[in-house]
Amino acid sequence: MTRFSPMRRATMSITNLPQEILDYIIDYLHDDYITLRSCGIVCRACISASRHHLFHEIVLDTPSKAQAFYALLCEAPYIGQLVRALSLTSFAFVGDRPAQQTGTDRYISRIHPRLLTLLPRVQRLEIQCAEPKETAISHLVHAFPAVTDLSVRYCTFLNLQQFARLVQSFPLLSSLTTKRVCYTYTGDIRDKRIGGLDNVQAWPTMRSLRLETQSPIEDIFSLLAASRASESQIRNLTVSLASAKDVAAVGAFVMQAGHDLERYRVECFTDAHAGTLTLPPETSFSLKQCTRLKSFVLDCPIGYDQKLPWVADIFSRLNPASLETVDMTVRLLGNIDAIDWCSIGNTLSRKEFHNLHEVSTRIILWSPLSSTADEIETKIRSELRELEEKGVHVRVHIQ
Repeated sequence: MTRFSPMRRATMSITNLPQEILDYIIDYLHDDYITLRSCGIVCRACISASRHHLFHEIVLDTPSKAQAFYALLCEAPYIGQLVRALSLTSFAFVGDRPAQQTGTDRYISRIHPRLLTLLPRVQRLEIQCAEPKETAISHLVHAFPAVTDLSVRYCTFLNLQQFARLVQSFPLLSSLTTKRVCYTYTGDIRDKRIGGLDNVQAWPTMRSLRLETQSPIEDIFSLLAASRASESQIRNLTVSLASAKDVAAVGAFVMQAGHDLERYRVECFTDAHAGTLTLPPETSFSLKQCTRLKSFVLDCPIGYDQKLPWVADIFSRLNPASLETVDMTVRLLGNIDAIDWCSIGNTLSRKEFHNLHEVSTRIILWSPLSSTADEIETKIRSELRELEEKGVHVRVHIQ
C-alpha cells in the first residue's frame, strides 16, 4: 500500500514546459529588461526569446554606450541580426573631424563605420542632436537599405539638398518624422531653396508623414511636389502649425493630395509675438477633399486673453463622409470660452456626420483658474449636448 503525504507538493521545472509556452511567457516581459536578463541567465531555453526582446531596440546616446555595444558586436556578431530599431544621438563617425574643436566634443559618440555593417536588419532609424556630414549620410544609407521608419530630430544639415538626399536614399521608407530640423546655410534664402530643389530625385512612397515643432514644412512639401512623389498615398499626416506660411503650405498639400488621408492631426504652437493662427479662405485651405478621413485630431493651447475662432472654423471645413472620431487636446492657460464649443457641437451634430461615433476632449490645466475642473467639464458637456442626444459618445477628461 502506497502512502501519500498531504505535505508533498507536485513540482514542475520550467524546462519541462513546451518551447512555445516559454516564448509566450517571455513575450509578456518584453519591456521588463531586468527580468529578461535574468531569464537569459538562469534558463537556456529562455535565451533565444530573451535576446530577441533585449536587442530589438538599441539606443546609443552616450559615448560609453556606443563603445560598449561595438565591443559586444565584435565579440558576438550574431547579436546584430536581432536589432530592428536603432537610435543615434550626438554622434559622429571615426575619421570625421569637426571643423572647430569645442568643449562639448567629449559628449559626441565616435561610431566606427563597421558597427553599422553589423546591423543588417535595422528597419527603424532615429537620428537626434546631430550635424550629419556627407560621409555620415553615406554610411547610414549604405548600411541600412531596409529602413522603413526614419525619425530626424534636433538635427542641423548643411542645406535643404543634404536633408533631401538622406530621405531619398531609403527606397523602402514609409514613415518620416521630423522635429526641429534646420540648415547652416547662411546665403540668400532663395539660393537655399533653389539649390535644394534642383535635380530632385523621386521620394519614397510614404504612408505616414509627421512634421512636428519647427519642421521645414514648406520645404518638405515643395520637395514632394518637385519630385512628383506619390503624396496621395499618405494615409497618416501630422503637422505642427506655427505661422501663416505653415498653414498655406499644408492647405495647398491637403487640397491636392488629401483624398486618401485617413488620419489627420493638427498641432498648433504659437508664441506670444506671433499671436493666434488665422485660416485663409476655404478656396485655399479646405478639408473637403479628405473623403476618406476617419480620425481628426486637434492639439492647441489657449493663452491669456486669447480667442480662437479658427478652431470652430476648421471643424466646419471637415468632410463628413467617413469621419468616425474627433479628438481634441487643449492646454488651458486662459479662458475655456476662447473656443466656440457651441458652434463645434452644432457642426458635428449635423446629419451629414452620420458615421461619427466618438468625440473626445482632454483639457490640460496649466495654472490655477477661476473655474474648477467640474465647472469646465459641465460647460463643455452642455455645449456638446446635441451630440450626446444624437448618440455620439462624448468624453471629457480634465487633468
